[in-house]
Amino acid sequence: MNNNFSDSEWASTNPVLLGPNDYETPYPAPRIPPPIEVSSLPGHVVAVPRPKSSPSTFGPNVEDLLFPENPFRLKSDEYMSPMSSMASLQTSKASSTSYYGGDFGLLPTTMSPIRSGPVPIAPDPIGLRQMNALKRMREEEDYSDFNQKRRKRAPSQTGPIELNEEEQLLLKLKEEENLPWKDIAVRFQTELGKSYQVPALQMRFKRLRERMRTWTETDVQALEQAYDYWEKFQFDIIAAKMLDFGASERWPAKYCARKWEEIHPGRVPFATQSNFLQDPWDTERYSPVDSQTLSNASVTDFVILEYLADIGGRVSHTKFGRKADGTPFVVELGANWVQGLGTPPGPENPIWTLAKKYNLTNSYSDYDSIETFNETGTVDFTSLLDEYEDAYATVEQNAGYILTQNLQDRSARAGLSLAGWKPGRNAAAQAVDWWEFDFEYSVPPEQSSQEFAVVNYNTTYYQWSNENNFVLDERGFNTFIKGEAGTFLRDEDPRLLLNTIVANISYDDSGVTIHNEDGSCVRADYAICTFSLGVLQSDTITFEPELPSWKQIGIETFSMGAYTKIFLQFPPDQIFWNTSYQFFLYADPKERGYYPIFQSLDAEGFLPSSGIIFVTVVQSQSYVVESQDDQISSPCQPWAYGSYSNWPPGTTLEMHQNLRANVGRLYFAGEATSAQYFGFLHGAWVEGRAVGEKIAGLINRSNQTEEVHYENLHGTTLEEEYNITNGFILESTFLTYGFESG
Repeated sequence: MNNNFSDSEWASTNPVLLGPNDYETPYPAPRIPPPIEVSSLPGHVVAVPRPKSSPSTFGPNVEDLLFPENPFRLKSDEYMSPMSSMASLQTSKASSTSYYGGDFGLLPTTMSPIRSGPVPIAPDPIGLRQMNALKRMREEEDYSDFNQKRRKRAPSQTGPIELNEEEQLLLKLKEEENLPWKDIAVRFQTELGKSYQVPALQMRFKRLRERMRTWTETDVQALEQAYDYWEKFQFDIIAAKMLDFGASERWPAKYCARKWEEIHPGRVPFATQSNFLQDPWDTERYSPVDSQTLSNASVTDFVILEYLADIGGRVSHTKFGRKADGTPFVVELGANWVQGLGTPPGPENPIWTLAKKYNLTNSYSDYDSIETFNETGTVDFTSLLDEYEDAYATVEQNAGYILTQNLQDRSARAGLSLAGWKPGRNAAAQAVDWWEFDFEYSVPPEQSSQEFAVVNYNTTYYQWSNENNFVLDERGFNTFIKGEAGTFLRDEDPRLLLNTIVANISYDDSGVTIHNEDGSCVRADYAICTFSLGVLQSDTITFEPELPSWKQIGIETFSMGAYTKIFLQFPPDQIFWNTSYQFFLYADPKERGYYPIFQSLDAEGFLPSSGIIFVTVVQSQSYVVESQDDQISSPCQPWAYGSYSNWPPGTTLEMHQNLRANVGRLYFAGEATSAQYFGFLHGAWVEGRAVGEKIAGLINRSNQTEEVHYENLHGTTLEEEYNITNGFILESTFLTYGFESG
């Protein structure tokens, strides 16, 4: 269960209400002067004077970063190379004006024919196992011509390691007695007096099994044979894959080999071993934002246009309340959690890596630390949480079948109902339903895709871990964004234009012109639009010419959620809640989602003795709250128009690719364009970096290539469409670093 503290989860204080945007008036038509060309020298942009970054805005510079040839370790049936993914933070279900707040990255001049992306995880372990079995069968058939006696891999043998008491008990209960995970959790409580969540035990078992694995002689032989196969047929693989990347016809392997040697003399057509061994999410090598990626690729002639007075977009904070010494607390208006940290030896969420790098103060959110209420007072209905989780296991499995068998997607509500979870008019069940689903996605199950809700959850929590850490750093969550910006922006850098409101975007075959509300404009060879989905849907910014119909349909098909946090502070002698709990779930007898979840910050590890508690509402309740007379500010002003994006039922990957794809020299990025991590902060990180790499490639290599889009859409997503071309790659070999099924 996770708080999608999306890039735009909005908070409140005093009660300051921060939530969905209620501004609908478009900007007045700007006066458009002659365009100002971005010269070959950095920072040559003329505009009306505006605040610049202060000397304290950015952190210290660091060494230039490097890029491996295959940073995302792409893999498909034809192209076999290691893959990795990213992690999420409960901090980031959101997107915003730009990864680090910039509305636009404007670039001078022309990477790979497709955008690089993370390796996602399919929704259901059972579905994945089924898919992998079919895949192995196909591979064995293909390989039979090469080696009729291909060896099957034997199970890895365990190595001699020392096990503590808990590890011995875990192996005994799972491997010898084969108990269900819930029973294992009970045995840990009764035999050792230790209380563990099921996911925590699953992760621990996964890590333990990984520690105990050793390479057998059979494994080594299989590796050698697999490499021999790849080495012999590498250009057959490449020739087949060229069709996915836009080749007009199938080229024979020998012609591909000759052409490769012609254009890349002496260069092997695959990433080196050192590339494979590098962490693809190493934040010392990769930028979390498009502009830093450009800078790392020696592209320095760019401009960042930022609507707000500070960088960070929907990662923003404010002062609130008062400490004992009279100074204010700091609370986050938007993103608030790091969602999915990482599980050794698997990959780590890049936002978590950055949070550690900049020593962000954070604390674990324990979703089992919850007390339940109704209109009469404390009432224990936590058993319903287990009922929901049992039904969700079926929802997850069925989502895997939808994905792997090309079935029609449906709403998450339909999936839950088919699995036996029907809250009906039961207020307690409705509260649990809201806590388990709306709290994560900011919308009810009726408005969400079953397939992609599960994909979205699993690619973060199964890949990394189910831990969610609440950020409460007095410097603000955006400290890591400022720190990274400091690696490529100087103090008062003229390439960063704060308080700059974009009004019109004109694009043609030679470049993009950005017209701002203050009358200034910027001309560049390329532009990266990181507006939120809500802004794109609001029509507050005009495009000339109008965006093509396939792009407009893609934009309008997806939805923007509203997520509002209301912060309250009480004097120490008036704290009325049990501070030993982190969460308080309320079941309203009349309305589902009526002030349903309160979270106490007056607890150890958070802000003890602060008297601070906050309540979260979403969607319709968010709009009701923000329309009240005592509203102080709205989080989703015209620069956001919502909190974070959501994937509607029955919407295909093709439709999402139309939302994601470029229009000529105008590119798009943000959490909403991530097929796996939409709504998460790390989704914006992935997409911003990928587009930055693409633009850098276009500029440095003069390789003009369109991203794929679809004029004619299918009603379902074909299995072969889950690929990097559409921002999605299926790979299950590291499916459960965060969870172990069974």
